[in-house]
Amino acid sequence: MKVLLINKYFYIKGGSETYFFGLKQMLEEHNHTVIEFSMKDERNEDSSYEGYFVSHIDYEQNGSLLAKMKNGLKLIHSKEAFSKLCRLIEDTRPDVAHVNLIYHQLTPSVLLALKKYGIPVVLTSHDYKLICPNYKLFNNDQICTKCIGGKYYNCFLGKCHKDSRSYSLLLTMEAYFHKFRKTYQIADVIICPSDFMYNMLLESGFSKSKLTHIPNFVAQDFTSHDINLCAEGKGDYFLYYGRLSKEKGLDLLLDSMKLLKDGNRLIIVGTGPEEGHLQERVRDERIANVRFTGFKSGEELNRLIREAKATIIPSVWHEVFGLTIVESYQLGTPVIGSRVGGISELIEDQKSGYLFNGGDAGELAQAMQELNRLNSEAYRLIRGHCLSKAQEYGAQAYYQAIIVIYERLQLINQNRTAGVGPEILSGS
Repeated sequence: MKVLLINKYFYIKGGSETYFFGLKQMLEEHNHTVIEFSMKDERNEDSSYEGYFVSHIDYEQNGSLLAKMKNGLKLIHSKEAFSKLCRLIEDTRPDVAHVNLIYHQLTPSVLLALKKYGIPVVLTSHDYKLICPNYKLFNNDQICTKCIGGKYYNCFLGKCHKDSRSYSLLLTMEAYFHKFRKTYQIADVIICPSDFMYNMLLESGFSKSKLTHIPNFVAQDFTSHDINLCAEGKGDYFLYYGRLSKEKGLDLLLDSMKLLKDGNRLIIVGTGPEEGHLQERVRDERIANVRFTGFKSGEELNRLIREAKATIIPSVWHEVFGLTIVESYQLGTPVIGSRVGGISELIEDQKSGYLFNGGDAGELAQAMQELNRLNSEAYRLIRGHCLSKAQEYGAQAYYQAIIVIYERLQLINQNRTAGVGPEILSGS
């Protein structure tokens, strides 16, 4: 089968790209032909289809606000992406397309190109862009669902993007443009990585027949990890790794560290817009035993995860899935996470870690203390449960789920072409 994979970044930028490249590898290992469409960037991986990629766009750096507003239509609809994808489709004739992150750089114009050629479309909803102009369901440092059901004017009223009326107006216009054109309805199947995402899209008016829940996967081989690992070899620190931004709850985590007794160490791995602010807090408030490492990856990051007492997910927004949780499980590391979004679906309280109410620093500190009090045998059991649970999110299980969708869509399309009535692909 020829599968067209679409994502605006063609290098590992975050969890969505980890998924994208893992999916690409998985399909190629099962002898499918993968065709890529993305944006040009000097950080890109090699691709045989780079000549079709759209020109590089960086809305954070390219020009003034006025210039960005003048080019607003390019953010909403990209003629370049439409025409180049049309050419790629004509030259390669894919059987199915799997769309990932596209907004702003590629834009949903790619969906219009796929519709023009009758290519069946699978779309993985990596964030809340389909129902929230700023894609986070988070504004003014708190969860916000005001736009649910298509009330996108709330984005403008609440200055939801960069606390700017102008930026927020642009995203509001974008959301209404695609709502009225029903652009996202072009997707035949929308994959929701969590039940929470599934229910939010359903509540916002997406057809149940288009939605399906398939948790994300980790591509690494779990058999290399010993399920009988015990507490020995673990370090004496808690770990946060990921983007350093407001919705990730790092201020809450620092508040929790202030409540703990001396001797508890925290390592923070990653970069982001809040990095300077967080470092200032640690210095000015003399929060002991907190260390920032900057960005880490590969075996260096794996070692930090493997040797941590627990990974902390202090998010104050509705995380879509929480790949960090599954990555920690595969290395036998428990996770302490907030009860928001998809996080509570992945953590079994007191079995694979601990859950606490999002935004409650005292409850987070208590969960960290409870894990500290576990004896060696209890901690060994919780680690073993993590390793077992990780196997639920392996690549093979994901492949079996996704190939059924691809093959069914291919069959529906063949029947449609032959004049047979369309079938309904229902989700769960």
